[in-house]
Amino acid sequence: MSQVSTFGRKLFFKQTDLEFERQAVLNPAVLKQGDEYHFYYRAVAPDMKSTIGYALLRYENDMPVVVRRLNKPLLSPVHEWEMEGIEDPRVIFFEDKFYMFYTAFDGDHAALAYAVGDSPTSFTERFVKYRNLLFVFECVLHGLFIAFQS
Repeated sequence: MSQVSTFGRKLFFKQTDLEFERQAVLNPAVLKQGDEYHFYYRAVAPDMKSTIGYALLRYENDMPVVVRRLNKPLLSPVHEWEMEGIEDPRVIFFEDKFYMFYTAFDGDHAALAYAVGDSPTSFTERFVKYRNLLFVFECVLHGLFIAFQS
């Protein structure tokens, strides 16, 4: 039997009574900058529509401390290709910009989408990249695109 290392740090994040995340909080991504951890997660409302939630954390005495947690979604659906929900955020910092890759759902198809911003909580530009693909990997550092279609 193999062991899983937790590096001595545990984090359990639960949904709140806020409408946008009342049903569930799951599939997080963390971007570390200095001693701060930007915590992005899928927030599910009772109507089963997903948005992206956000919290800022730090570790004090080897315990996670929530410094700030938004009381509304960081990102909500605004385009037709994401009107039934956005989920599974993954964030990178590259060439002075923040890039959030996420799954967008229009009710029939899931699509790879991304948002671009100047800060970890300000994503102003949004794009849909691929539709009807099972898996897409984009390496922004080298401009490589690898796609597997069902």
